[in-house]
Amino acid sequence: MRNPPLTFRSKPSRRPRSTSHLRTIPLVLLVLSGLLSLTVVVGTSASASTTPRSGAFAGGQANVASFATWRNRPAAIAHAFVSDATWSEVEIPSAWAQDWGKSRYAASMLITLPMLPKDISTTLLVGSTGTYDAHFRIAAQQLVTYGMSNATIRIGHEFNQKWPRWAAQNDPASYASYWRHIVTAMRSVPGANFSFTWCPGYGYAGWDPSTAWPGDTYVDVVSVDMYDSWYNHPDATPQQRWTNIVTGTKQGGLTFWSNFATLHAKPMAFSEWGLVDKAASMAAGGGGGDDPYFIQQMHDWLNSHNVAYESYFNKDAANGKHRLDNGQFPNAAALYRTAWAL
Repeated sequence: MRNPPLTFRSKPSRRPRSTSHLRTIPLVLLVLSGLLSLTVVVGTSASASTTPRSGAFAGGQANVASFATWRNRPAAIAHAFVSDATWSEVEIPSAWAQDWGKSRYAASMLITLPMLPKDISTTLLVGSTGTYDAHFRIAAQQLVTYGMSNATIRIGHEFNQKWPRWAAQNDPASYASYWRHIVTAMRSVPGANFSFTWCPGYGYAGWDPSTAWPGDTYVDVVSVDMYDSWYNHPDATPQQRWTNIVTGTKQGGLTFWSNFATLHAKPMAFSEWGLVDKAASMAAGGGGGDDPYFIQQMHDWLNSHNVAYESYFNKDAANGKHRLDNGQFPNAAALYRTAWAL
């Protein structure tokens, strides 16, 4: 799913509501040894220039629908991953496309599309020459054929981290050039009306990922994958952890990416975000666990910035637990349901 220390990579194994008025919601939380009363403020900032679409990755359309029912808010976006096993998988098999295309989410898909298959002979440098363009024209044709011509496509996500085959640190220019080839190839398919989201993982990974920017005409949204953790800081308070998420990194915090998106006249997005259990091995003890403060701060951020969409990662993985709807984070889940429900 994700690799330490800076972000959580996800494999196949959302936006909160914007309200038109300010309201106060009492919520009683069980915190440590006592009962505390928490007042939740849910409002819309005048600085927000879009109404965020809200959805989830949940491991399949039935699970997305179940999550939507649980939170009492339909999913305006459903996140799905395309396999990177082979080029045939990257081209989006008909069975995959038909399954999602006949679902209620066909017109509102967020699709994570790998840049390279697991075949170790493939490289960013070769991709930057246009050699692989045909694979992405086929993928685009599949999406158009099966009713997903308006999908948001997340290409080569978390490229600033070390885990993916398309990690860009050593050759950001080839990553950017290859991205342009992919977008051009997919846009060339008749009927295609895709949006493309450029998505680093949260946190500073030792280099400036903005050097892999493909150019304003090839990107529609600047997305960030971000989880409630602070690597190697198991004793951090929720407030300290959130401050680090917003401002505590160099090229990686939310403030950095918000400013970057504004500079390029793009909205932000969160293709993955979520809670992390305290025991998560990959978080080195830095997960926030049942953290309603994080949920509240995310809600406030999403509704006070120019955010196009958000997709909660509602699935547990071997290296971290994130699900909100199974009772493992009762206080955070209660706050999320209150703040996100229609």
